[in-house]
Amino acid sequence: MRRRITLAIVIVTALAVALFGVPLAVVLRHLYVTNARATLVREATLAARDIPANFADDTDPIDLPTSRAGIVVGLYTPDGNRLSGAGPTSADGAVNEALASRVADVEQGDRLVAAIPVAVNEAVVAAVRAETSIHPAERRAYRAWALMAVLGVVVIALAGALGAALATRLTRPLRRVRDSATRLGHGDFTITMPHVGVGELDDLGDALTTTASRLGRAMEREQSFSTHASHQLRTPIAGLRLAIETELADPRPDPTSVLHECLAVTDRLESTVNDLLRLSREPTTRHHVDVTDVLTAAETRWHGLLAAAGRPLRIDTSTDLPLASASEAAITQALDVLVDNALRHGRGEVTVHAERVGGGVVVTVADEGDGNNGSARRATSDGADANHGIGLGLARTLVEADGGRILVPEPGAPSTYAIVLRASTPSAMDH
Repeated sequence: MRRRITLAIVIVTALAVALFGVPLAVVLRHLYVTNARATLVREATLAARDIPANFADDTDPIDLPTSRAGIVVGLYTPDGNRLSGAGPTSADGAVNEALASRVADVEQGDRLVAAIPVAVNEAVVAAVRAETSIHPAERRAYRAWALMAVLGVVVIALAGALGAALATRLTRPLRRVRDSATRLGHGDFTITMPHVGVGELDDLGDALTTTASRLGRAMEREQSFSTHASHQLRTPIAGLRLAIETELADPRPDPTSVLHECLAVTDRLESTVNDLLRLSREPTTRHHVDVTDVLTAAETRWHGLLAAAGRPLRIDTSTDLPLASASEAAITQALDVLVDNALRHGRGEVTVHAERVGGGVVVTVADEGDGNNGSARRATSDGADANHGIGLGLARTLVEADGGRILVPEPGAPSTYAIVLRASTPSAMDH
């Protein structure tokens, strides 16, 4: 790219020099030739001025000015014969024009010719002819052309040097962008592009830096999501294994019941997998979610499990509950995490309550335990807060991706967890 930029600048400069220099060279040659012709006319005029009025009756020879700068002068009588000086022996076209009372100034091959009439009492009595070679004027033009050519070469060389410097300035940040993009492709999301003072390149660098930062956050979120999701998947798998191992250890006469239990766990596992896959692919897809429907579906999933553990489940929703701006799969998984947490680590009745609070929706999951129960004492392998657990880490990730948050109880406080969601306005668009 650097070579192409430099070459383009050199070509453009050379074209500009040619477009300007060629017409200027033509004009310069014309100017030098015109000056030579003007000089020739002046010499002929000076010679004519020195011709005496009675030269035709004077027997003394006429002395014409000495030729200088390659100019020769001749005096011609009205009948066209050369009387003195140098030039053709008989009148040519220029002399005939002068004898006709007109000043002649012509080019004859490689010669410049000027003829001036000599008048006495308003009558032409002779003509003075001056002649010189055109080559001295052309040589001066050629020297000017050579100087212009040298100047053009210098200009083109300077343009090439400036083009190389500009190309270096432009390509250096582009090479940085290339190297940074390569690092980004190898998983380095810490790249930062400095500003170079070129607006377009600075915008490109800012875009690459922003993209790297977003990808870094996305990778961290995905890794965290995968860690938490694996826990959610292990729980139903462990339940399925336990049911099968129990049945194998103490087979019942009718295996239908255990098969139904395994099928229920399998359905829950399949639902969890589908929800997690959908959330991992579309983590920010939000819709207008009816929280009442989500709680009704949760009651269907958890009533039997809690009842089998001797734990009642109560679902309570307000009548003026607005729609929530969130992902239904995310709310479902987060709610399952909290109910499962209450089942495993709480005690007594589990209450799920939803109500409007300000401009949002709050869903609380409470049991009759407190912040000192088993869930509060659990340590986590991924370094999360001991009050939250791995499953609660997933719930927080899902809810915060929808712009909400999860509130957890303080140690010693009633075991009440809350999912805070934003309400969806009627004019809001899904995004």
